[in-house]
Amino acid sequence: MSEPTPQGPVSLYVYYKVAPEQREAALIAITRMQAELVRDVEGLQASLMARSDDATPGAPVETWMEVYRHPQGLSAATEALLTQRVHALASGLIGQRHTERFVELAVQASSH
Repeated sequence: MSEPTPQGPVSLYVYYKVAPEQREAALIAITRMQAELVRDVEGLQASLMARSDDATPGAPVETWMEVYRHPQGLSAATEALLTQRVHALASGLIGQRHTERFVELAVQASSH
């Protein structure tokens, strides 16, 4: 088997912290933003997750992650639209966003 190589469409993983007092407002705002993006970009898939080990009652913050995928990958226009929508969110609602791009690993079968 040969070494796996990254290839295919890019997916975005965006994570940030949410304070408990902002949880409800952040959940409403983020899910609304994602629903609008999915409506406006045909084929876009969006999900929202919370880090499971942050779920301790009384934890000072939670880590959330938004995931964006598209069968053809995310275009520059889609990323720009996402950035625009994020800037429209209320100030102080969520912590600093960190964005990472991932692609599937493809493994080529060896001819041996």
